[in-house]
Amino acid sequence: MSIKKTALALAMTAGAIGVTLDAQPVSRPSIGQRLEGPWIVSFSVDIAPGVTAPPQFTLSTFGPGGETMSIGPSQAPPIPPVLTLGKEATSAVGEWLRIGDRQFVYTIVNLLSTNGAVGGTQTTRVTLTLSEAGDTFIGMARAEFADLDGKVVVAGTAAVKGTRIAVEVISPAAQ
Repeated sequence: MSIKKTALALAMTAGAIGVTLDAQPVSRPSIGQRLEGPWIVSFSVDIAPGVTAPPQFTLSTFGPGGETMSIGPSQAPPIPPVLTLGKEATSAVGEWLRIGDRQFVYTIVNLLSTNGAVGGTQTTRVTLTLSEAGDTFIGMARAEFADLDGKVVVAGTAAVKGTRIAVEVISPAAQ
């Protein structure tokens, strides 16, 4: 990457999350420090000892300004207390922040509804670590399902894994 592009990337990132990057020397390589872009993310929520929801998958994107969006199947997890809040889940929106060397946190929220009537929310907070190559991450999440008054009716933790969606060039021989 050219010095000009590196300086521009650092300037853009510093403007988005300035406090965390102020502690990073400009000469530090940015390998493993970039969360921006699209990811396939998987997780399973542990509701109680021995009770794990089926794996869930989402497509998540992390923008350079700290915003994040996550889309996936529109069904709420098949957990009885969650289903009282709603059977469908919207896409999730939220924010992310770099907190250290290859360390990030993000929070996303989706609405839970049945036949269009919103009954609650799912708030998921994730702490993750990027691989050295920057193409995968692992982490822990806490999901809270709450009614419209904010009362949490059920919560659980999950191991989270992500794989970056990268551009793949098709060779002429493969066409």
